Amino acid sequence: MRIGIDLLWVRVGICGGTESYIRNLMDGLAENAPEQEYVLFAARDNAESFRHYEKHSCMRLHVCGVDCANQAKRILWENLYLDREAAAQGIDVMFIPVYSMPKKHGSGIPYICVIHDLQAMHYPQYFSKTKRLFLKYTWYNTCRNADRVVTISDYCKQDLIAHYPFVKEKISTIYNPVITQDSRMEPSAIEEKYGITRGNYFYCVSSMLPHKNLTTLLKVMALRKKEQSEDGTIPLVISGVGGREDEFHAAAEQLGISDLVIDTGFVSNEERDCLYENCRLFLFPSVFEGFGMPPVEAMRKGKNVVMTRESCLGEVTENKAVYVDKPYDEKEWNEKIEAALKMPERKYDFPQYELARVAETYQEMFRKMRKKILFLTCNGIEDAAFGGAKASIRNYKLLKKYAPVDVIVVQKRSNLASLISILQGYFPPVSRKDLQTVKEKLREGGYSHVFFDGSHFGTIVKEVKRKGIKTLCFFHNCEYDYIEVRFGRGDSLKKRVYKYLIAKQEKLAAQYADCNIAFTKRDAERIRQIYGVELPSIVPLTLPDIYKERPKSGDRHETTCLLFGPVGQANEEAFEWFVTNVSPSLRCKTLVAGKGFEAYRDKWSSEKVEVRGYVEDVTELYAEADCVAIPLLSGGGMKIKTAEALMFGKTIFGTDEAFVGYELDREKVGGCCNSAAEFIEAINRFADGEQDSFNSYSRRIYEEKYSLQASEKAFGEILGEVNIV
Repeated sequence: MRIGIDLLWVRVGICGGTESYIRNLMDGLAENAPEQEYVLFAARDNAESFRHYEKHSCMRLHVCGVDCANQAKRILWENLYLDREAAAQGIDVMFIPVYSMPKKHGSGIPYICVIHDLQAMHYPQYFSKTKRLFLKYTWYNTCRNADRVVTISDYCKQDLIAHYPFVKEKISTIYNPVITQDSRMEPSAIEEKYGITRGNYFYCVSSMLPHKNLTTLLKVMALRKKEQSEDGTIPLVISGVGGREDEFHAAAEQLGISDLVIDTGFVSNEERDCLYENCRLFLFPSVFEGFGMPPVEAMRKGKNVVMTRESCLGEVTENKAVYVDKPYDEKEWNEKIEAALKMPERKYDFPQYELARVAETYQEMFRKMRKKILFLTCNGIEDAAFGGAKASIRNYKLLKKYAPVDVIVVQKRSNLASLISILQGYFPPVSRKDLQTVKEKLREGGYSHVFFDGSHFGTIVKEVKRKGIKTLCFFHNCEYDYIEVRFGRGDSLKKRVYKYLIAKQEKLAAQYADCNIAFTKRDAERIRQIYGVELPSIVPLTLPDIYKERPKSGDRHETTCLLFGPVGQANEEAFEWFVTNVSPSLRCKTLVAGKGFEAYRDKWSSEKVEVRGYVEDVTELYAEADCVAIPLLSGGGMKIKTAEALMFGKTIFGTDEAFVGYELDREKVGGCCNSAAEFIEAINRFADGEQDSFNSYSRRIYEEKYSLQASEKAFGEILGEVNIV
């Protein structure tokens, strides 16, 4: 499975906690979930910062033709090209660690996006009008179009649902991975660099945006200096980037505490960890966070933390810190600091933030979100009593080679249900209830494609297409023509109604499916003639190989011509015509076999005709037969018994209808016969000759064109066009 990770947005050293989050997560994926392949989509100007990930065999860097520094161009590039680039790289799931999801993603690739907070909703004054509009648009777009949305705290999850209720069915909370390691730095390094003393400074990791509430912290420092408490001269060290740095330093100067405030700017992880390890207290005055990693990092290192409970902060620290109830009250802050200074230090464990656990949670989500196909059929995927069912099973098994497949089988419920279907404008047994079932299944998420095993699902094809999910439709027949076979000759009200309904449904399927697949060129041509829609993809009938070569017997036996197939209008009509008009003149035995034909034993049996009916083992049946007759006069699609006879290497004598869709030399396979005289002449010539009962040409044609292996290639090419492969 190949996972794409979008890193185009990372401006190195500027994106703060979000950058730390994705780098931590990628470390975890590389170390704890290496069985997948990860393609890192990097920008030209940040690629080198991710180059070291290629030391892991499961990670590969893909540099895109855009720079992260130019945000406008980067966003435009993502919307125009990222999805196309992901498809070209064969991505199974695309992971966007931020909210910048492309508006359109026609590839069918499932997208997982992360929304870290809705800060602009709560503090609009910190953002320009343009930025606010952009953020609201992108949040809406992500919630609407992503296949899965991840938030980094339950607070953020509920906040998102409150603003975008429709995201509720596809949202999950996965906490940020938090890595705490020993810095392996001598404390003297930071003492010398910043002019501080180990164990005698307050530490804070924060940007200087207003919601971080650093102004209150400066007021606390001024209050402590003024009161000249025992520890009133402990300095405050702040690490971070971004925000209103000039205002921050101006406020410190105005309060007369510039000598007590040390701004380190951006620091390496090692230096940050060393500052954590040697501080007296960790202070975190923020009033709004999506997660809030720094206090967790400090608590893991055994530092007492004084902080607010605002937004998610109480949630992610599990109420284990020292909390200020009035975030803007410097006096309460000072009181809580004094209390924390007297507390013994203690390390806290937060197993839910362990890198391995978080990486596995994402890994499991990736596995669940890989391309998944919903398969709709009226034939089922187990019962193969007739040709259509065998084709459905073939389609299902081929799809399963490329992606997980869930199945909905639509079967006749009752005559009343069929009447309701008709009144609703559907073609029985399909009904509006089935449309609702499909919609409910799609709401569960994770489906990139829907495969309709039949052209009678037209209304549902149209509805699914509107949801932006790729659709494929397999035409077993031109169903409009097949009504003539199903209802027989003549006219009736029921036949007219069914022809009207199937024309409506078949036209919708042909028009709205992203990919239409036909059994035969004849069916494709009829669809074009009737509905004006091209069906360029042809995948003929194919069968799994069950033939086993048997040793030749030296015994002579009476030549046997096999008629084989289950009871049904087309077979009954054809077999009765053959037994009546052909068999009496043959110089060989006619063997009639197939489920249901035992009922014709008394009617058809004679010296030249044996009626066996249902048979348990078809391999024994074909071994007994010397040739096969397929005298079908009507039908649709391709005839399953033709492919079956080819598989067993039989000489076949059939009508034009029997060979529809088959590309072969009819004379080499046996012969094309459309009258009783032609059947009699061809079969008697075979019976009188020295031909082997095994036709090597038939067997070779099966292997080359009509075996399951042969259809895999054709199917694979089609699935590649709709990005399943």
